[in-house]
Amino acid sequence: MANVKIIQIGFNKCGTRSMYQFFRQNKIPSVHWAHGTVGRDIRINLTTGRRPFEGHEDYVFYSDLMGTQKQPVFEGQYHFRDFYNAYEGALFILNTRDEDAWIASRQRHPNFVRRFAIYYDLETPEEVETLWRAQWKAHHADVRAFFADKQDVFMEFDIDRQGGAELAAFVAPHYTTDVSLWGHVGKAEDEEAKAKLRRERKAQQADG
Repeated sequence: MANVKIIQIGFNKCGTRSMYQFFRQNKIPSVHWAHGTVGRDIRINLTTGRRPFEGHEDYVFYSDLMGTQKQPVFEGQYHFRDFYNAYEGALFILNTRDEDAWIASRQRHPNFVRRFAIYYDLETPEEVETLWRAQWKAHHADVRAFFADKQDVFMEFDIDRQGGAELAAFVAPHYTTDVSLWGHVGKAEDEEAKAKLRRERKAQQADG
């Protein structure tokens, strides 16, 4: 099997587990978060002059590159330029979705809001949401600009509108995958979170 890396460079809570399950079930060595150890080691490697995935280079597909919960907030997707420079021929997937649904999913994650508030010295959940929305827009724009002339190794993947067929076509030059193995993981919970966020906003507007 080829060792061309496939690297997810969108945010967590954007189908990362679904993509992980798809590639893993297709017998492509894959890692998803791993309790933050991959993100932790990316941070260490980048500060010590090593290749980003040293210690984890046996994998092909990488998703959810956040660091451990016991350490400062680290989000590996921001280091896509380092990945591009370190791994020749690697494929990059900007996984995305409806922004409100993403916000709602993050808000439901235990201690996520509190963790970001502490790290970024913010006072309220509303400030955290404002931060996340700004980061979302800036990162998407940054990635799209960087890969504008590198479309042969880049895919923007909308988890609400695309699935296994698109992923299979993207990696086809290097890997053969079974489209039928695609499936959403955690979709029901995310839809519930999105609906809850809408209800809360309507309540806030009514109070205002």
